[in-house]
Amino acid sequence: MRRNKITILLIEEDPENANLYKKFLKRGEMSGEVTHASSLEEALPLLSQHTFKLIISALFLSDCSGLETFHRLRKAAPDTPIVILTRPIDEELALKTVSQGAQDYLPKSEITAQSLNRVSRSAIERHTLRESLKALTFTDELTKLYNRRGFIALTKQHIDLALRQKHGFHLFLIDLDHLKGINDTFGHLEGDKALVKTAESLNKNFRISDIISRIGGDEFAVIAINVPHQKGHLLKNHLLEIVKEWNATKEQPWQLSLSIGTAYFDPSQPTTIEKLMKLADQEMYADKKIHHEK
Repeated sequence: MRRNKITILLIEEDPENANLYKKFLKRGEMSGEVTHASSLEEALPLLSQHTFKLIISALFLSDCSGLETFHRLRKAAPDTPIVILTRPIDEELALKTVSQGAQDYLPKSEITAQSLNRVSRSAIERHTLRESLKALTFTDELTKLYNRRGFIALTKQHIDLALRQKHGFHLFLIDLDHLKGINDTFGHLEGDKALVKTAESLNKNFRISDIISRIGGDEFAVIAINVPHQKGHLLKNHLLEIVKEWNATKEQPWQLSLSIGTAYFDPSQPTTIEKLMKLADQEMYADKKIHHEK
């Protein structure tokens, strides 16, 4: 069975070394598809136009040298693992790049087909593992939505983006009513089903680009991106309609009921995510009180 070639960007100014490293990577276990750049000036446009599985770069180039080479590559391709090739006298500098995010380094005097392929393979595997662990720490295992940690991190990033682009957004806090009653009456497995069904309803109502999260036991939060201030209530009403339609199917012995609070982030009057959540929380509990009085 033919393996998919691994795309590699090799940055090395010495043409003899570059040809040798390309030969090693193409014929070794990596079976790499290697693109060569002889300078950072050549490399940066390639990084903006293509996606590579790995960057292998010398630290000293004709147009950039030392840690600056690594920092500029990292900035241009923050999600791509980097292996640094060093001169024997630069090992201490190479260790600094690893401490600052490079996956590994390899002294040029020690490069063989075996060592270059081994270091490259390990760098990709470690990076893949780290990304999968990062996804786990940001994802709620039951619903597959973002968890609280993911929600806060992504929302803070989006606030910065909203301020730059001058676009507001809506925050929805959503509480699944009567979860304790479902657990006590029908068992925790049914309670889990109610949480998953709530998540499905949120995914149906909001867009893939929105930040949809389960931030607590029975509490969910959504950042609805680029929705005009006056249209937030339409999303709330549509969500309630989705829940109403599902309840009408009587698929389960219990019914879904949601209490919803909203708050709007206005880039002309910026606030923190904590204050925004407090406003939405107050409205959500007012909504919950209405449900209890019915």
